[in-house]
Amino acid sequence: MKKLILASSVSPSIYEAEYLFDKPFGELRIAVVPTAANAETGDKQWFQNDLQVFRDKGCTLVTVELEGKTEGELRTECAGFDAVFITGGNTYYLLYHMQQSGFDKVVTDLVRSGVVYIGSSAGSVVACPNINTASGDDASVVPLSNYTGLGFVTYCIVPHLNKAKYAAVAQEFAHKEDGCSYIGLTDAQILVVEDDFTKILA
Repeated sequence: MKKLILASSVSPSIYEAEYLFDKPFGELRIAVVPTAANAETGDKQWFQNDLQVFRDKGCTLVTVELEGKTEGELRTECAGFDAVFITGGNTYYLLYHMQQSGFDKVVTDLVRSGVVYIGSSAGSVVACPNINTASGDDASVVPLSNYTGLGFVTYCIVPHLNKAKYAAVAQEFAHKEDGCSYIGLTDAQILVVEDDFTKILA
């Protein structure tokens, strides 16, 4: 069964999705992929805040870097986890290194096997059919030419609806008529997917 938790920012709302797991939060082993955050500079307290949500529940967090890795290495590193958490940051940088390392294939197989996919901001955007809603990120950081996402869902996520910085992006996609559906999330909401069933929790 496909199980996804998609968010703008991992907030305590994620505790409402504990039912997705076969064990309590305190017993979970989570692979943390910080690739998107690696491309960001300046204060990254938002990144630490996301991780703290899991630490507060006693989860075991193990960092998995994508840069310079091979698909085989990542398959070995990602074995035995209950969930994989793809953090926020630069979406273009994240997708580029997913494609270069073969992690796009690895994480697809993990989700098919029942591992829960948790995405925050960029991690949520790449779970969609494309990353068009990442237009607020700096695309010049990598030579990405293929903007196709993981396609775990059939719609596109517009994150951070409650923040002024992303208001223009949200407005752009609110009126877009391109045959694609868009779902906006504030930082206090999470979108939970179980196969084809979707609901928003806050």
